[in-house]
Amino acid sequence: MSIHKEEVADVFQEQVTYFKSGATRSYSFRKKTIKALLQGIKEHEEEILDALYSDFHKDRFEAYASEIGFIYAEIKHCLKWLKEWMRPQSQPGSMITFPARSYVQAQPKGQVLILSPWNYPFNLLINPLLAALAAGNTAMLKLPRQTPATAAVVDKILSKIYPHSLVACVDIEDQDVIPSLIKAQNFQHIFFTGSVRVGKLIYAAAADKMTEVTLELGGKSPAIIDGTADLKVAAKRIIWGKTFNAGQTCIAPDHLWVHSSVKEKFQKLLVEEADRCMKAYGGNEKFTYIINDERFKTLEDSLKNENVVFESGRDAASRFFGLCIVDEPTMESPLMNEEIFGPILPVLSWTTEEELREKINQNPNPLSFYIFTKDRKFEKRMIEGIPFGGGCVNDCLVHFANTDLPFGGVGTSGIGRYHGRDGFDSLSYKKSITKNTTLVDVPIRYTPYPNWKSKIIKMLLK
Repeated sequence: MSIHKEEVADVFQEQVTYFKSGATRSYSFRKKTIKALLQGIKEHEEEILDALYSDFHKDRFEAYASEIGFIYAEIKHCLKWLKEWMRPQSQPGSMITFPARSYVQAQPKGQVLILSPWNYPFNLLINPLLAALAAGNTAMLKLPRQTPATAAVVDKILSKIYPHSLVACVDIEDQDVIPSLIKAQNFQHIFFTGSVRVGKLIYAAAADKMTEVTLELGGKSPAIIDGTADLKVAAKRIIWGKTFNAGQTCIAPDHLWVHSSVKEKFQKLLVEEADRCMKAYGGNEKFTYIINDERFKTLEDSLKNENVVFESGRDAASRFFGLCIVDEPTMESPLMNEEIFGPILPVLSWTTEEELREKINQNPNPLSFYIFTKDRKFEKRMIEGIPFGGGCVNDCLVHFANTDLPFGGVGTSGIGRYHGRDGFDSLSYKKSITKNTTLVDVPIRYTPYPNWKSKIIKMLLK
């Protein structure tokens, strides 16, 4: 069962003691704990899907694909490569260190705190946990209170397969996270997924203890459509990306910049695809709901005084908020100043690249960036010229699903990377080792240092 505020200190000390015992370090132990996680998820798969539906009406197809199936892929990838990741990595030597050999050894950090969000309450909790276990750490997880049914299933699974000395779920109020968890315990790493505002608070609190952090934040991720793009395909993929999880996705296309030469044609296709898509969802039948009343009202208020060219209904009682398309909001609009995090899609136009860059830079460092084009030179200029965490060309969202690609932001959209090897590396620290032999002892290092030694050292270091 999850632990409460007054139990945190004792359980944290249990984890410190368990980690110091060396129990978590071996390959066989790590493999065993990861396999137990895989089996636990399989045994409770239906409960997880039911919980996600209960919390915010998440359709079973979307829930399985984005929450469970994704984790299965990550676990299988980890099991395949874990031994390789743990193996010491040989590094080139130099004439200065000859005849020694050099290598890097990954070491577990210790106690990891994982703070997960509500929008993907299973995936974004279990994925960092997987990285922590693979790296040989213990973990404490703050369960998201906005999704109580999913939190309960996660707690049930993890409490069943792990002792608190290895993995413990914490059930405390959000406002107690910094004083009761971060400031009161000396975690070796904090992994937070959530808003920029809260991320800054976590970062500041971690700095007091010199605790390393991974911050997976957000931002306004744009999609760019130029005059060469396949407009029909672009419309389909953007609408899919925006409606998935009702737009409550940190990497969803937040807004569109469409070249003025194709704007009218593209917007017509976009509306047609939006209508088709929402009918396919059956209105509110299979469409994910907004997480709470406060978020629903924020989204509704953001549409005031906007030119809505498509909408598909909403119901405050159930928190169903259908897809909306907004034409040309001003840069002062709330839609263009805050991450939307919902099924509202602003469409804006651009003419010159200079103008486009200027407008994109008003919301700098997006977590994701999407380009729809057939022009490779334009594609290259955009990728190289705009700072962003990751993205796609002629698609959206799918870069997150590649276990071989590091995921994370830049600047205000995040610090650090994870998924696959990058998750293992982020939750390990690297020991650099140079191992020399005693059979040969090169005398040049020792005093005295006559001129001939100076000449030799200059040649070696050129």
